[in-house]
Amino acid sequence: MLASRFPQYEFLNGGVSSYSPSNYLNTARLLTARGIKFDEAMVFIDISDVQDEAAFYHDVDASGAVTGPARKPLVFGRYERWRDFVAEHLFLTNYLVDAVQAALVRLGYYHVTTGLLGNALDLDRGAWTYRPVNEAEGFYPSGSGYGPLGVRGGIAKEEEKMTTLWQELAARGIPISVVVYPWPQQLAHDTIDSRQVVIWRDWCQGKCKRFISLFPAFVSAKNQCPWFERGCWYTKYFIFGDVHYNGRGNAVVADVVTHALEAMPIGRVSHAAVGDAHQNFRDSRARPAAH
Repeated sequence: MLASRFPQYEFLNGGVSSYSPSNYLNTARLLTARGIKFDEAMVFIDISDVQDEAAFYHDVDASGAVTGPARKPLVFGRYERWRDFVAEHLFLTNYLVDAVQAALVRLGYYHVTTGLLGNALDLDRGAWTYRPVNEAEGFYPSGSGYGPLGVRGGIAKEEEKMTTLWQELAARGIPISVVVYPWPQQLAHDTIDSRQVVIWRDWCQGKCKRFISLFPAFVSAKNQCPWFERGCWYTKYFIFGDVHYNGRGNAVVADVVTHALEAMPIGRVSHAAVGDAHQNFRDSRARPAAH
């Protein structure tokens, strides 16, 4: 969508399922090592990046190379296994169950499970922004734990990797921008100033060319649902039973990012601006924290 709206730019989509800041850093390093030149890096920080950094990816050595834990079978609940069986083998029953769930969600009952994923409107993997999660258990066996680092450790590691990415790009005159976006459970249970928004808005101070939050656009879309269909936003903008946007949801993302790119065109920054950004960062580290 963005490429079609901006024919003057060439977009490289580097997104891969379950990547996180450790991988964003290494992807940028691979590109620059191969001599691929680009004018701006736009990082779409995912809600699940905190769990990935806290419980899944860990550094192999000082180079930044990462690996994950040895794969083990995930343990799923009885209801999730039943829904997965129905989805795989009982087409008509699955259609009817989906229809009932969709009707309930539109009424504002925020629970939908279509398979092993679990309740797409309250997954532990994305719930850290608004409720406690399991920080004692690792990623396995349930796929929902945040150990060993925990939520705070995962956030700190995210920020560390992103700061390294910003510094390495800035040394080449390449600005960085950050985009944050809600999962459906943030729209169901969180606020427009989600913990995710606050973390990256603060991190971007003195570093980012632009900070884009998609929370206001989706909260606005949610507020347009009538009182008798409070959950219409989920079936309208998300793939049913999933946390990912459908075509309409992606169009909202494209609209917001389009406005940001029109307001501030893509382009490299001057070395003077890079130096100022680094100095501001050093000054902020030197100042005592405000309480």
